[in-house]
Amino acid sequence: MRTKQPSEYIAADIALVENGSSSDTIYINKGKNQGLSLNLPVMYDGYLIGKISKINDEYSEVMLLTSKKSRMSVVVNGTDMQILRGNGNGTFSILNYNENVNDKTVFNIETSGVSDIFPRGIKIGAFKIRDINAFKKMKEMRFKPSYNIYDIKSVLVYKWSKNDLVNQEIQKQINTEIEEEYKKNKGTTQIN
Repeated sequence: MRTKQPSEYIAADIALVENGSSSDTIYINKGKNQGLSLNLPVMYDGYLIGKISKINDEYSEVMLLTSKKSRMSVVVNGTDMQILRGNGNGTFSILNYNENVNDKTVFNIETSGVSDIFPRGIKIGAFKIRDINAFKKMKEMRFKPSYNIYDIKSVLVYKWSKNDLVNQEIQKQINTEIEEEYKKNKGTTQIN
């Protein structure tokens, strides 16, 4: 992920972790008054752990990736588009994975950028399949995040905007067109 300006992140403390055998939701001590909005990515230790699902003036509810309600488009190892689904028990899965897999295969998972909710390239983690025989039967990759949600004291909320991303894409296209024009005219170009 590209280097971010500090203003693009808002640090927040965990105010509450829902009780239960495995939490689907946490609450953070920042809300609308601190510049947060719905669906912003919530990160811990450089990895995506969830998104803001409800927001109030001074606090927000965060739905974790492990929540049974969580569905997200991801890219596996830079090429395979998949859906990451929360299982509601502290794990998440990718179903019907038909690529070649062995017990040494490492799966680097990050956001795909296909939806309006998350930009491409936010890391979710690197995982290995623990039970290769179960995978071969079910074609389900089930992973447990490396963190324990009950141990997390603070998170970062990534304040990104689709408009920022669109502006970056437009600028990239303009730069590409200028470079092509420069090459076509053998080193001379006019920039307005």
